Amino acid sequence: MRCTICGNQDLTLLAEELRNSPGRVFHCAECDHGMLEAAAPLDAKAYYATEYRKKFTPSLVAPSSDPAHIFAMHHDSQGNRLKLVRHFSGPGKALLEIGCSAGQFLAHCRSDFECCGLELDDACADHVTRHLGLPVHRQELAALSLPAASFDVVAAFQVLEHVEDPAAFLAEIRRVLRPGGKIILEVPNLHDALRSLWRVPAYEKFYFHEAHRQYFSATSLRRLSRNLGLNVEELQFCQDYNAFNHVFWHFNNAPQQDCRFGLAAPEFPLDASQPVAAEINALCREFDASYKALLAGAGLSSNILLLLSA
Repeated sequence: MRCTICGNQDLTLLAEELRNSPGRVFHCAECDHGMLEAAAPLDAKAYYATEYRKKFTPSLVAPSSDPAHIFAMHHDSQGNRLKLVRHFSGPGKALLEIGCSAGQFLAHCRSDFECCGLELDDACADHVTRHLGLPVHRQELAALSLPAASFDVVAAFQVLEHVEDPAAFLAEIRRVLRPGGKIILEVPNLHDALRSLWRVPAYEKFYFHEAHRQYFSATSLRRLSRNLGLNVEELQFCQDYNAFNHVFWHFNNAPQQDCRFGLAAPEFPLDASQPVAAEINALCREFDASYKALLAGAGLSSNILLLLSA
């Protein structure tokens, strides 16, 4: 087995348990990259159209693959992505989102770009077309043979970690990018605070799972980009789940049953008749913002957001 990024064969075992299935993850110290042990080739279209939503759901209380539910869960937590992408909007600008899910990001962008999605889950693709009126491709990028220089922005959030060959995937994105275009990626951070700071035992197994073939660090992302001749214009550490989600993990050694509170700005159901209630919630939000800033500064946030140009 070789490192996906640098080809190094001197790998160490990083994890020998996955969230919902057997499997092992290995680590390359040369580029600080993790990768799932080689398994049978995945039929991505079949897997993401049927199996993926059954195993990985935003709610443990009421597991659902309903696109409307997915949209509602994630629509309001697109802030970091939108801050970055809106710098490149304008008349006639074309944006492709690979892995557009139920359209929770595209819903914010359709007034600023000529938007198009790519989604292998047919139910989610139908939802985007029906409710947002946007075209959605339903095959893997390489199989589409899109015309070269088609898009000003190509975004792929929480997608690159699913890809068997990240270099080939990014090379195809670069091919469909217009001159001066931008690539925006977001991936889970190998050094997520729940692994590297809080060291929650159950989170270690929760973090690694069969759908994620790659586990990126800032180092491995920069090296992959450099290997392909892509310029790293910006690399941001972004924390999506709030501080109280981390406290919950610490005390319960388990995830919250629903991701909605964890992804939102903290707001507790205090007795509003008490004058101090609003101040306490404001204090919690201030604390959360400071906590997220500390994690980002230390490189321990849950995600890494990357802006690339050719």
